[in-house]
Amino acid sequence: MKSSEVDVDGIIRALGESTFFHTTQCTLICAAQLLATTNSFFYIFFAITPEYKCNNLTDSQFNQYNISTNEVSLTYDKCSIHINNDEGTTTENQTLNCLNGYSYTTPADTSIVSEWDLVCNKSGLAESTQTVFILGQVISGLMSPYLIERFGRKPLRVSSNLMLIIFNLVAAFSPFYWTFAVMRFFTGVLRETYVISSITLVCELYPKEKRIIMSGLFMFIWNIYSTITGFIAYMLKDYGWNTYFLLNAVLSGYFIIDFFFLEESVRWLFANSKIKAAEKIIKKAARQNKVDFDEIWCTFVKDTALQETGQVNETSLQSRSSEPSPPVTAVVDHTQPLSEEESSVFVKLLTIFKSPYLRKVTIVVSIEWAVNTTAQNIILLMMEVFGGSIYINYSILYFLAIISVGLAAALAKRFGHKFSLTCLKTGVAICIISASLIKIWAEDSELMEYVFLALYLVSAAGLNAASCNDYIYTSELYPTQIRSAGNGFATTFMRCVCMITPYFKLLALAIPWAPGIIIGVACLCSTVMLRVCLPETGNRVLPQTIEEVNKMEQENKKNSVKIQ
Repeated sequence: MKSSEVDVDGIIRALGESTFFHTTQCTLICAAQLLATTNSFFYIFFAITPEYKCNNLTDSQFNQYNISTNEVSLTYDKCSIHINNDEGTTTENQTLNCLNGYSYTTPADTSIVSEWDLVCNKSGLAESTQTVFILGQVISGLMSPYLIERFGRKPLRVSSNLMLIIFNLVAAFSPFYWTFAVMRFFTGVLRETYVISSITLVCELYPKEKRIIMSGLFMFIWNIYSTITGFIAYMLKDYGWNTYFLLNAVLSGYFIIDFFFLEESVRWLFANSKIKAAEKIIKKAARQNKVDFDEIWCTFVKDTALQETGQVNETSLQSRSSEPSPPVTAVVDHTQPLSEEESSVFVKLLTIFKSPYLRKVTIVVSIEWAVNTTAQNIILLMMEVFGGSIYINYSILYFLAIISVGLAAALAKRFGHKFSLTCLKTGVAICIISASLIKIWAEDSELMEYVFLALYLVSAAGLNAASCNDYIYTSELYPTQIRSAGNGFATTFMRCVCMITPYFKLLALAIPWAPGIIIGVACLCSTVMLRVCLPETGNRVLPQTIEEVNKMEQENKKNSVKIQ
């Protein structure tokens, strides 16, 4: 029996990708990204370390340690009490620990630091909750690709959102630090699953010529919500830290809307031979967009006999429009369905690393993600060290990020992802190394502090845009059947590196110029690797097979020769 070819991009174009169905689906996906940003970034605000010092000694403790207030002076420091003999009597100088706990300049329930006294000998435990959150994202990076490919994009997005309600509520009412830390782990797992499934849905919703624009819109909305997160945190700053988690639980109630109105990815349905489900969604889209379903189905799904058996070969063919596009001849043969073992994430990763080209792509992409996202998170978590209001600085950062994402999307659309990423990363390296040099050589002044802060904020905005670009770029480098596995591996590697980010605040307090030098050098090195090792993907159909990816590499080599 002759194999069938399904031009998914052609179906989407025929349906009208700018009409009602696609517009509402994109709106549904993007509208709920606020809950992803709040789950990610509220840590910056609920883990603030307020000013503190040791609580005063009691009268009984004065007697116990033979302290006479007439003969000594007491200094209540952050982590110790200094008893100094000012009168020259026989009373010895002493240093005591904070016997009665700590006194904070804000109410104790404002931050988890003051709630559980995570200072002095417990210093670092607040940062550890973020490390545990990132560890959850690492585990999710390993699990989610398999689950997303096995069960689909929509079920994982809906179920992760539902479970976020449960774990955020438990975190909000955690009576102990360790209970809270465990809940942070699970929210990290679920948040990452939610984001990966959402980005995959957006990338697969549109044809190649709209993919960069719409994915850029997704990231643009993400940054708008990130800016709003700073204003929300400011409005909640006078309430307890658990208010942040209660708000997260409320926002996750959006899963109800997803459950009833969000549709599965048609690309995934065709790639997994779910023809009936794909037909139902396309029929619904045709009805909403007021186009002829029968004409679309007959035009783009040719072999009706093969449809009835539930077997299909998917390829994104050359557009039927007058616009020229690279010819694609490879076909994914689904006449022998993959077994559960064959389609496991381990086998998919093995497939990636067996291919010399895909192996190179995966290594470079993983480093690229790690540098961009880790550096951005370092700056975010160091924000408490910078001067000024953390709420204002955070909101300014993401306002700048909105501009930088728009600029990055325009550059990617016009010149491609490689050029866009090169410009962004080079600019970041110049800004952040300049900030470090100011710390080393410039005199301390209020003006220099503002310049230092501005350079760091601009660098973080550029890194945010580069990270957004990475999500789109990576999806275009892998074929459909292993796309989530490739994204998941890069995400996992990146999150493993990100686990060190909470502790860069301590490095900045000790050596203010060091974080900038580290970030700047890493940006330059990863940019060189990107330029040398990866192809451009800006005006291509999403690859469906490894053969198509190899063809992309051959074309990249030819282009490199022509340029030389």
